[in-house]
Amino acid sequence: MPLTTVFHASLYGTICLAGFILGRAEGNFIPYLTILVAMVGYMLTEHYKKWMVTVPVANALGLVAFLVAAIEFTVGDREGKLLAGAHLVVYLNWIVLLQKKTNRQYWAMAALSLLQVAVASVLTNDSWYGGMLVLYSVVAMWSLAIFSLHQANQQFESGRREPVTRTPVAGSSLSTTTASVIMPSETWSTIRHDGSARWVTPRFILGVMTIASMSLMLSGVFFTLVPRVWIGPRLSLGDEADGPVGSLGRNTMTGFTSQVKLGSLGEILENSTPVLQVRLFDSETDREIDVNQYCERLGYAEPLFRGIVLSRYESSQWLADVVFSSQDPLPRILAEPAVRQEYVLEPVGTDLLFVIGDVRACDLDGSERRRVVKHTTTSVLTRDSVGRSGSAERIGYTAYSAPMPAVVQPFAIMPVSSRLWQEYLSRNYLEDLLILNDDVAAIRPIVERILEEKTRQVGSKLTPVQQAVALESWLRDSGNFKYTLKQARVDLTVDPVIDFLINRKEGHCEYFNTALALMLRAAGIPSRLVSGFKGGDTNPLNGRFEVQQRHAHVWVEAFLTEPNGKFFWGTFDATPVAERNTELETIGGKMTFWQAMSSEISMFWSRYVVNVTLNDQEQGVYGPLRDWVASLGGQLKDRTGGIQSLLYGLFSILASPKEWLTVSGMLRLLIILVLFTGLLYVLKYGIKLSLKGFSKYSQKRKVERKVVEFYERFQRVIAQAGFRRDEAQTQREFALQVTHKLSHRLHDESVLKLPEELTELFYKVRFGDDIVDAATAQSLDDQLDRLESLLDSNRQRHNASKV
Repeated sequence: MPLTTVFHASLYGTICLAGFILGRAEGNFIPYLTILVAMVGYMLTEHYKKWMVTVPVANALGLVAFLVAAIEFTVGDREGKLLAGAHLVVYLNWIVLLQKKTNRQYWAMAALSLLQVAVASVLTNDSWYGGMLVLYSVVAMWSLAIFSLHQANQQFESGRREPVTRTPVAGSSLSTTTASVIMPSETWSTIRHDGSARWVTPRFILGVMTIASMSLMLSGVFFTLVPRVWIGPRLSLGDEADGPVGSLGRNTMTGFTSQVKLGSLGEILENSTPVLQVRLFDSETDREIDVNQYCERLGYAEPLFRGIVLSRYESSQWLADVVFSSQDPLPRILAEPAVRQEYVLEPVGTDLLFVIGDVRACDLDGSERRRVVKHTTTSVLTRDSVGRSGSAERIGYTAYSAPMPAVVQPFAIMPVSSRLWQEYLSRNYLEDLLILNDDVAAIRPIVERILEEKTRQVGSKLTPVQQAVALESWLRDSGNFKYTLKQARVDLTVDPVIDFLINRKEGHCEYFNTALALMLRAAGIPSRLVSGFKGGDTNPLNGRFEVQQRHAHVWVEAFLTEPNGKFFWGTFDATPVAERNTELETIGGKMTFWQAMSSEISMFWSRYVVNVTLNDQEQGVYGPLRDWVASLGGQLKDRTGGIQSLLYGLFSILASPKEWLTVSGMLRLLIILVLFTGLLYVLKYGIKLSLKGFSKYSQKRKVERKVVEFYERFQRVIAQAGFRRDEAQTQREFALQVTHKLSHRLHDESVLKLPEELTELFYKVRFGDDIVDAATAQSLDDQLDRLESLLDSNRQRHNASKV
């Protein structure tokens, strides 16, 4: 394939890849059009060369591009301002693609593609961008390497097209030599280029790939070691909402804000992005506990990860309390027996901490030592306001809850202490949980009918617990309602809950449990809605219980009384279990190995690339590196057992796949890779030298000596005819000069070709790796004999003519 074609394919491929990356990051069609414009531009300006944008037209289009981008910047929101700049880069790239190409335009295309990839890094935090960034880096480095060859080829070709005048060699009758007669060899920066050789060779490809790999490795090391320190406020584009915004209501994931509108959870339920991972341990024995088993013992049908509590229902949406109740800082650790819950929470834009059950102590990972506070009336856990918000960072925390019950509890409850009871009384909290607005008053007759029918079945007055169970069963088990993620409404004139109960009779967990909460209030039972997660899957790679966004869920907590008079919060869920699980299977299914691997990659990208902090670097890089260097020094002092233990500790990572995606594990893998590569290099060339190298070297030296002998004999024979190579001449120039001169004396075509053939062979053997076979050597020997014979005959005739 011609070098120009390879160069065009590489550079235009880089442009298309950059457009694809920006298009996927933005989620808009405009960057994708770069692929189409690149193909059209190549066909018009490079292949057919029939139509190109002139400089005046390009300048006019540039002004139009700036005008369009300015309009987008003015009318856009905060993200729109950034996209306006991204689109400007795209528009300018289109203009360059349609222009006549020189090296200046090629450099502009490469620079604009890099800008598009850089802007894409601001628009997405997904792990796919990491893979695309690595691919773009390799493709870009390849394109630049080919570009350098393209420029060298341009210089070479321009030199071939220019006529060259040489100074006549002493003793020769030739006065001038033109390019039309002699094609001289050319040297650029003292490196001779063989006009018949290929530019893109396997050695060149291997070299570029090696440089690209080493560049990526060094970039990774540099990225890992540079401290993540922010100085001053972060960049703001000026569209922040006015007024104070609580940490629970700003930039938060749908479903976990301080207000939830009915139907808003549908989007998140169709998303398989990981949210959190958890492992449970017995705090005394450190024995791992199965998450499903622990939740079953607590009385949960599936694991429930409690998040925000919503108590007010107004205008088809749930609202949290405007002002939280008193807050109690939780102890960092619990001395008494408990279950230790170890969490890794992805950035969800909130200071909420999701936990199982009633937590008694909680500690945040990291050096900032922010405290975890428990809001008294709701038992919601959040991080305190000390230090920076951190809601956009991946965090780890450890919570301590009640020990695993010996037997399965029939009912999931959360006890109410006397202090909490006093808090409820002082704030009239329970009265607030009985409010039923007029727009949902139609629920009351429905509840009365259900409870009357249940009372007739039982034959006695229902307790509050029985009432709650009856209402839950009517919604979940009667078969009158179906689970679906569709958002269609039948009657827009009534509240969505009334429309759900009377007309639609289908919806997802928000509708089922909103209806249950309001029906409990109609029955005189205080109730509230809890938003969090339900269910999850065990990751087969790391053993953690992983929860994704599709597991988002809401359920109901009802304030009830035990037979002994103690108060408690009972957990109820009116969502049809089988239908919900079927929907979850449809969206994500059970976690396969490849899904687990994808999740691990996403977790790694989020934790160690996007959201890495200085504390993460201290714990995962700086600290282990200091410890390892210290232990290395100590082990090297012991020249026997110390080195053995050092090698064992280094290579033990190969038997621990779970550690491969940790920073310390990757550092050890990098060291092993370097050692392995060096060992392979030594073995490869050592064995090659010992088994084949010596014989090949000896053979090559013999051939070189033979060829040099042939060439020296050729020079002696030619010297007898009056031709001697000047020091300023290359062997090829001398051969062309001799051929031209001999053409006036000899008429044997095979002999006239001998100087060039012998010179080319001399180049290939002397400067390359070619080996001359015996047949070729014998042929050269015979031709030299014939040349010498013809020159002797010619010289004798010339002398005879003088006599």
